[in-house]
Parts: sequence; structure tokens; C-alpha cells
Amino acid sequence: PFMQPHPGALRIDWVASADSKHIAWTVTRSTTPGELTTITYLADADGANQRTLLTQTRTDMLRVLPVAFDHTQTRLYLDYQPDGVEGLTAYPQYAGLFTLELTGDAEPQPLPGEPSDFTGAGFGGALFLRLALTPDLSGFDLRVYNLATGFDRVIPALTTRSAFTQAGDILVAPDGKRAVYALSQISGFGTPQQSLLTVFVLVDLAQLTQTNLLEVTRLVRPIAWTEDNSAIIFTSPQQAGTWKLQLAEARLAKIAEPTYLGRLAQ
Repeated sequence: PFMQPHPGALRIDWVASADSKHIAWTVTRSTTPGELTTITYLADADGANQRTLLTQTRTDMLRVLPVAFDHTQTRLYLDYQPDGVEGLTAYPQYAGLFTLELTGDAEPQPLPGEPSDFTGAGFGGALFLRLALTPDLSGFDLRVYNLATGFDRVIPALTTRSAFTQAGDILVAPDGKRAVYALSQISGFGTPQQSLLTVFVLVDLAQLTQTNLLEVTRLVRPIAWTEDNSAIIFTSPQQAGTWKLQLAEARLAKIAEPTYLGRLAQ
């Protein structure tokens, strides 16, 4: 393996490009109390052409987290992530997203509106979708950016009957016409007493509207669009199985069950 921890390393985070040709990863370490140093690397998928993109030492307990490659595979999206909070959220949340060119020694550049609330974000093609708390803290607006054209619009928060405390898991359709994301109300997260209510929201990126799509009481996460962008595949970190949601039906249907085959003895 070519991704190896350094002395004093606390964690390694990584992301692969959509074409599976490149991989980027960060090694976060702490050798001085109160400081976090994150080194960002890039390499071909087989480990060749490895190089360092960025080294940063911070005293605000933020580490650099790789999020995604852009659609041209020439930039990397990263986040200044509060260290130690990832286990307290149902799905990834971001605090200060920025971009880094892969072809030179350019400095990190913040994405539009960043840093922002610690909420969800998503990328698809040139689109950058960012959730943000409303001024009265009653919901989450969705901001839609086109990073290629400068387009910038806000889709107002949905009016819902429940107060949601987390928003994210944005998944943009490959054709850029739709997206889905989650609004969640979670109590006792990670404990036997956990309770959850999630509403999945469907976004029309052409009309800039959003509507309630599905309400569930289990933790499921959208992972892929399928069937010509008319359905979404879901999985769960807490339950075995795979589900599919047909947009026309607005109902989750289990499509795969795990089968235990045994274990390999050492």
C-alpha cells in the first residue's frame, strides 16, 4: 500500500477520481499539543507519480479533508473539517470548502460562500450545491452554484412539520437536472436509544424547486442514480441490504439481501 501513516499520524482520509485514474489522500498528524498538520497527496491509482499538493499546520483544530475531484479531474475539492466531530453526524457535514488546482503550485481558493454553516454539500459536473441554515434557524436553504458560469441562486427552505437538526447527503444526478438530499432529526445518535426521522427532498435543478420525496425512520443513504435518473439506490450503515426508490412511486423497496458465506481462517 502506498498510503502510509506518518509518525504521530492520527488518521488518513482519501478520495478517488470518477474515472478511477487518480487518488488523493490526506495524512493528519499532531506532534505538538494544540496543532494539527495535514499533508495532502496525489497519485495515480497504482501509486505512481506520487506528489505532495499541500501541507498546512493549524491551531484551530481544523484538518484538511479531501471531498471530491471536480468533473474535469484538474481540481480537488477539500474541506477544513473540525477534528473529532465526524462520529456525531449521520452523514458528512462541511465547514469550509475550498478548491486546489492539481496542475501547479496554486494556493487553496475558497469556494463561493465559504466558509459556511456546518452542513451538507454536493457536487455534480460544474454544479456546487450547499445547504445553509435559515436566519431564523427553522430550516435549510439550498444554494445552487454553477462554478463554470458563475450562476448563483438560493432555493428557499422547505416548510416542514418537524424541526430538522441535520441536512446533507446531497446526490446530484449525472445529467445535472435533479438532486436529492436528506433532512434529519436525530436524537441519541450512536446509542441504543437513537431515534431518527429523515425526509428526503427532491430538487429540480432546471426549475429551481424542491419537494418532499420520502419520509423514513431508518438511516439510509443515497449512493447512486439509476434507470436513466428515474430511480435512486440507497444503502444503510446500520442495516443489511440495498434499497431502490422509484421517483414515480416515492417508496423504498429492498432489492438485495446479504448472504452469509462464512469466514476465512488465517
